[in-house]
Parts: sequence; structure tokens; C-alpha cells
Amino acid sequence: MIEMSKGFETPKTFEDLFGFYREYIKPVYSYCQTYSVLPQEALFEICAAWDHVARHYKPGKPEEEKYVVEKAFSHLKRSCLDIFKIALINAVDQLHEMKRNDLSFAIEGGITFEKKLMSLIKEIREKAEMARIKEGEDFGYGYETWWEMYIKCREVEKLYYDDRISWKNKSPATDEEWLKSKFQALLDEDRS
Repeated sequence: MIEMSKGFETPKTFEDLFGFYREYIKPVYSYCQTYSVLPQEALFEICAAWDHVARHYKPGKPEEEKYVVEKAFSHLKRSCLDIFKIALINAVDQLHEMKRNDLSFAIEGGITFEKKLMSLIKEIREKAEMARIKEGEDFGYGYETWWEMYIKCREVEKLYYDDRISWKNKSPATDEEWLKSKFQALLDEDRS
């Protein structure tokens, strides 16, 4: 496993490059696969990485492995950062969709759904801002911070924006009791 901390070193071999791919790119790439959509930016970066790898095998004038790996790594890093930013956009879009449907009702223990969700969104925005500032200075720190933000985005999706509720088919604030019953059913289902 490649160490993603301060002093992160650029891979120098194909083995290291593909280790980086398996360890750090594949998990976030898999997120896009669940939506059956790969962001165009990430696709361009992944294709550019493969183009650099192919140059090592070019007949007649192959490029050096170390140089090719460095260039491919740079593109793979950018693809990963693009995917993190897509996760951020998805979480914010999900928030806006839920807000359009006026989901400010209380669930269990007097803690409101909206308050918990807004706190999570605030954490996501803070992590994203911090990661964006640091990613150019120290990729390892930037990646780790983006990863923390990504995990929070997945929480929005899994804990609040459950696909078993058809948000798009509900008009704003017209059937709050229906929504409450659906959430209660989900809570009861998760407990069993």
C-alpha cells in the first residue's frame, strides 16, 4: 500500500502506479459506477493516464517507465479529485431536493431531521474547502481530507436521501404524514 501522508512519493514503477489505482482510485471510481455515470472530466483524465502508459510500449521510441508512470499518476490523481467534487455536488443536490419537499419534521428524541442534516452538510462543506486549499500543496493530505468529505457525502445519501422514498414524486409539503410514515418504516426496518 502506498502511504498517503505528508511526504507522499510519486510512484516510479507500473506496480506502484497500479497499487495506487487499486487502493485510492478504484474505491471512488466505484461510486460513479453505482450511478452508471462517469463524469466526463474523470473519464478524460483516466484516458490520458492510459495514453501515457501506452507510450511506454510504443514501437521504436518507447518512453521511460519512470516518466510515463509520473505522468499517468498525475492524471489519475486529477480523476480522483474530480470524482470527489462530483460526490460533493451530488450531496448538495440531494439536500436541495429534500429542502424543496420541506423535510423539517422531527424524528425521534426531539432532534430534528433538518438540524442533523444541515450539520452534516456544514461538515461536508468545511472538509471540501479545506481539501481544495491543500490538494495542490500536499496531495496526500488533500486526498485524506477529500476522502473524509466523501464519506460524509455518502452519509447524506445513505442516512437521509434513501432511494426507497420517491422524492421526485412528492410535491413540496403536501403529504408530510406520508413522508413521516415512510421514514418511520425505514427506521423500523433498519432496527430489525
